[in-house]
Amino acid sequence: MSGIDEAAMQNAIDTIEIQQVLNKYAVAVDARHRELMYECFTEDAYIDLSGTGIYNPRDYIEGGKGSYKIFDATQHAISTPVIHITGDTASSRCYFVAQHVRNALKPNPCLIIGGNYDDELVRTTDGWRITKRTGTATWYDGNPEVLNIPGVPGFPDAPGSPEWTEIREVPSWLRWSP
Repeated sequence: MSGIDEAAMQNAIDTIEIQQVLNKYAVAVDARHRELMYECFTEDAYIDLSGTGIYNPRDYIEGGKGSYKIFDATQHAISTPVIHITGDTASSRCYFVAQHVRNALKPNPCLIIGGNYDDELVRTTDGWRITKRTGTATWYDGNPEVLNIPGVPGFPDAPGSPEWTEIREVPSWLRWSP
């Protein structure tokens, strides 16, 4: 087929595959499907989720077994990411809104958290995988006791947003020249 730009076609395919990995993570977390979560990360990935700690995939996924039992439901909504691909590596930023529910805390069983995931990914023989994830909560609303999990720092007492920091700035890879 003449006229097809092979590089542009590969970039489009890679973009879709990366979007699938980011969305697979949200589905896996909410379904409590640990095997599917492993498919999102390299074995040596670095996971830093604001306020909850720094993990490798095994500690994050297997350590999550306790928190899975605490929540009656979660729902993670991921925005369409901005992705920058360079060969076999990529950077991505997407927004998330994550709802957490603990029915035992009725009449206030919900906590909703908004923020962004900054990811670094690599192409592997099994497809794109996250090598580094930094999750930054930028606001929340609801009952902070919902995240009162033994060993996890949790959130401040009042809903709202923490003070603005540079971590919320546009990543340098996104500021490429036209």
